[in-house]
Amino acid sequence: MNENVAGVLEKAITERKMKHRFLSLSDLPLLQERISGLHREGMLEIRYMDGPFPPHEFPEACSIIVMARPQMASRFLFTRGGRQVEVIIPPGYRN
Repeated sequence: MNENVAGVLEKAITERKMKHRFLSLSDLPLLQERISGLHREGMLEIRYMDGPFPPHEFPEACSIIVMARPQMASRFLFTRGGRQVEVIIPPGYRN
């Protein structure tokens, strides 16, 4: 990847407080295996892993940018029958 392009992308992604890594497409099978494992364990919500890699539109692609945006769970306190009940909503259920 061109270092100038990588630097611009790095800055833009970091400013948005997103976790990210630049990877070679040769690392993709291991990455997909690890992501699928975390998803099966309920540790990760997958929203944008559709389609073939590299996409048909970019057959010459050599790198991939993997990004994640940490999201906090929401915590609510309700009062019922004179006592407080805490409810935690996972990030994927808020939207």
